[in-house]
This record gives sequence, C-alpha cells and structure tokens, in this order.
Amino acid sequence: AVVKLLNPLRLSEAARKELREMENQEGADEGAQLRRTVALVAENPAAAELLLNAVGDDLAILAEIIEGYGENVQAGEASPSQT
Repeated sequence: AVVKLLNPLRLSEAARKELREMENQEGADEGAQLRRTVALVAENPAAAELLLNAVGDDLAILAEIIEGYGENVQAGEASPSQT
C-alpha cells in the first residue's frame, strides 16, 4: 500500500494546529509524536495505520519517514538568477 503524506496546507485547521502544538512540546514521547504526525498528515488513515503497524516501535524508521516528509514540504528557496 502507498501512504500519501499531505502538505500541511492541505490539512484541516485542527490538524495544522495539532502539528504546531506537537512541535512546541519539549520532553514529550518522541515515538508517540512521530506516530501521531504520520497519522495526522496521511491522506488515508487506514493506510497510515498499516504503515505504522509495519514500522512498529522502530524510531529510526519513523524519524526517517518524517525527515523525508519535512524535506519535501518545505518551501523551496528561489534559485539565483543567471546574469
């Protein structure tokens, strides 16, 4: 199954708010935060659940998924113009 992770701008306001709040939580359970992030940004909750079950408690894989997601949703910098 393919799990499509949505750009935060395509999420509901409540989901975006929850993502922002999680980013500001210090000392929180990192694994739980990573799992919740995948669940929030996944287009299909059932596919997200399958992914999370397959990953299990492997924080390295969860972190890699979120890192790749973050890299893909960041606004790109403008390329310098050629003169």
